[in-house]
Amino acid sequence: MLPLYGNIALFLLLIILIPGVCISVYFGAVKKNESKMMAAIAMTLLPCIPLFIMLVSAGNQKDENEIEAQILSMGGTIILIEKVSSKATPFKPVHKTFGAHFKIQYSLNGQKHIAWFRGDRAMIQSPQPTFSEKWILKY
Repeated sequence: MLPLYGNIALFLLLIILIPGVCISVYFGAVKKNESKMMAAIAMTLLPCIPLFIMLVSAGNQKDENEIEAQILSMGGTIILIEKVSSKATPFKPVHKTFGAHFKIQYSLNGQKHIAWFRGDRAMIQSPQPTFSEKWILKY
């Protein structure tokens, strides 16, 4: 699940984009006024840029929150979270995986361990990811 600011950014992005596109189409196709259409496009896209950046940031935060929750639930302490290429992980290759891959170094009972995490890019948990495993934990 996205952090609260990601949900707010997504909501605002939709609230701005939908009417903005409708107004742009109205001025372009119905009124045939190109200058007003371009102004409507500009006024729609300008506020969407920071909202899109917030949305991407929220997606990254979603993965980090899930990693932190998993390691802490085991009683571990995170040492390092490193984003890695999918080829550098022990996961079985899955066709069209759109998520990020992470190598996590953590300590548990005074010993260092490595875990691997495969995030998904679904903003909400529906539909379910196409791959079966998200974690490879080594104790």
